[in-house]
Amino acid sequence: MIRVIIFDFDGTFYSGKHIFDNIEPKVNKNRRKFLPRLTDDEYAFVTKNYPEWEDCIAGRDIVDCIYKIKDENPELDISTKDFWKWQQDNDYQIIFDDNEIVEEEFIKTVCKKYHSYIVSNSSPSHLQRYMNRIGVEEEWFKEVISNHFEEYDKTKKHYYKDIMKNEGVKAEEVLVVGDSEIADLQPAKLLNMNVLFISSAKELKESLEYFLEK
Repeated sequence: MIRVIIFDFDGTFYSGKHIFDNIEPKVNKNRRKFLPRLTDDEYAFVTKNYPEWEDCIAGRDIVDCIYKIKDENPELDISTKDFWKWQQDNDYQIIFDDNEIVEEEFIKTVCKKYHSYIVSNSSPSHLQRYMNRIGVEEEWFKEVISNHFEEYDKTKKHYYKDIMKNEGVKAEEVLVVGDSEIADLQPAKLLNMNVLFISSAKELKESLEYFLEK
């Protein structure tokens, strides 16, 4: 029996073909700010020796690259906290498709029946802004968690593990729902939790209801 549900947010509560089209130009425009403690010469060293740095767009990929540069060049003053703070202070402009937004009353009902959480790779400011945009309220959930990409575990696994411990439940009593096999579901599978892949916010209600009725 499922007692706890952990949701991803972006791509799960809302989706669409073009929702993230504005992110790449904004990341490219601000990339230098992700490594603010480097001198211009040091930054030039990074771009020359790590060409992948200027290609990564997703937050998870940016963090992976920062850790790689940091590990291989410990003399450089680099921290993922700078990128995390930039995300917190600078909202991404999402392009919404109003036909691909989850039914807020359905989520509210689920949260009343199950102890529910959001665990997202997005910043708290992003989550707050876009939860308001789609009518999903933070108070419905036991907790809304933003991944800080900790060095000891950049994935969501330790958040899932903490939730399971705090709720006093077994892995088979937890369901993780998300649109990314790598970011959302793989960490859950490592803990033997149930998983539900969502390819579109439009299918969330039907897919979740079907899973919970099994």
